[in-house]
Amino acid sequence: SPSPKTAPNLHQLTELPKAEWLQLQDSLNHVNKHSESIMDLSKEQEILQHHSKEVAKSWSNTIAGQRQKKLEAKQIREENREKERKQADVEHIRYQQQKRKEAIEKAKTKLLYQTDRVRGFHSALLLSEVLNEWEAQLELKQKMLNASRNVERDVIAALRKKEEEAMQREEHRAKQRRLKNKATAEDLKQQMKEHKYKRNQERLRIKKEAEELLQLQELYNRENNRLEQEEKEDLLKALDAQREDMEEERRRMIITAKEKMMKLRKEKEAERFSVTELERLRQQEVFNNEQELFSKAVAQREARLAQEQNEKDEKKMAMLGAIALHRETKQEEEERDRDEKQKDLDILYAAKEADRLFFEEQLLKAQKMKHDRKTLQDAHIHQMAEKRTKKSFEKNREMGFNTKNADLFADEEKWFQIYAQGVINRAAQAGRNIYPLRKAARMGIGGGLGPIIGGMRPSYLVQL
Repeated sequence: SPSPKTAPNLHQLTELPKAEWLQLQDSLNHVNKHSESIMDLSKEQEILQHHSKEVAKSWSNTIAGQRQKKLEAKQIREENREKERKQADVEHIRYQQQKRKEAIEKAKTKLLYQTDRVRGFHSALLLSEVLNEWEAQLELKQKMLNASRNVERDVIAALRKKEEEAMQREEHRAKQRRLKNKATAEDLKQQMKEHKYKRNQERLRIKKEAEELLQLQELYNRENNRLEQEEKEDLLKALDAQREDMEEERRRMIITAKEKMMKLRKEKEAERFSVTELERLRQQEVFNNEQELFSKAVAQREARLAQEQNEKDEKKMAMLGAIALHRETKQEEEERDRDEKQKDLDILYAAKEADRLFFEEQLLKAQKMKHDRKTLQDAHIHQMAEKRTKKSFEKNREMGFNTKNADLFADEEKWFQIYAQGVINRAAQAGRNIYPLRKAARMGIGGGLGPIIGGMRPSYLVQL
């Protein structure tokens, strides 16, 4: 174990004077006292020089002091001008902001006036004015009706008096018409008698003319019958003459036909004789032809036998040549079979090598497809994550938009209620019918009859 530390013995220490201690410190720290004194002196001179310059700046009887005062005065003037310009800019900005604010308020007011809610309220205001005008017209009409009732009684009395006078005048006119009609009837009776006499006279004249026409008709019929009888007699005479002519013509035709038949009979007999002679000559020619055909047949048979013998010899020679050719062909086929077997072996080895290469290629394709599927799956996962992020962002943005819309609806409803209440109060003071205005100013945007849902009053009931 280590030995414990012992306290220093003060009697064994050497005490040095201060000068030696400082000298020792200087020698240890390598400090150059001379250089330090020079540096201190230069610093002191710089301080004094700076102080003298500062003091000289405040002197007014020097050129530098006067120049400094002018510069300070100029700077003060520039600062004042800059302050004035800034103040003017601030005032201009405030003025522009005020104008912009007024324009925005005016635009907002116009936009609010163009909304369906305010337009509906204005329509209700117009309806209130129309109702008021209608009530005033009804009141005026009632007053006019009451005023006209008294006048109507006087008018009715005057009309009755005029009607009685008119009836009296009509009775007088009717009496005059009856007298006139009676005279007219007498005249008509006289005219009817005259017409009846004239009709009788006309009837007698027509009867007489009819009798005369009958007599003329009988005379015409007798004359017509006589003429027809004469025409029939002439026609019979003409028919008899025509019949005689036809008989004569028929007799001539019979005689001519008999002559033609005799001539034909003679021609047929002459033709029959010539046919017999021709048949004899034809049989002689047939006999001669048969002899010639027999000779030709014998010659053809001999030629055919010679040709058959030649064909047999040729077939025998061809058979011998075919046997020799078959032997040569068989040897060639054996050699060809050996070559084909060798080719088949080569093809088999090539097919095995091709199968091996194809298997390796398919293996590489499968590995590539696996890698592609993995890449595609990673891409799908990344896309799904992006879609979820985008959907969440859209949902948050939609919620913010709905909140903002709700605030806008609330501000619009507040402004509308203030505006509508003011209009309703003025209409009530003017004595207008304010029921349409109160109905149009109900809470909720939409103008429906259902409950208020989200600041909206739909036109249907919503089941929550």
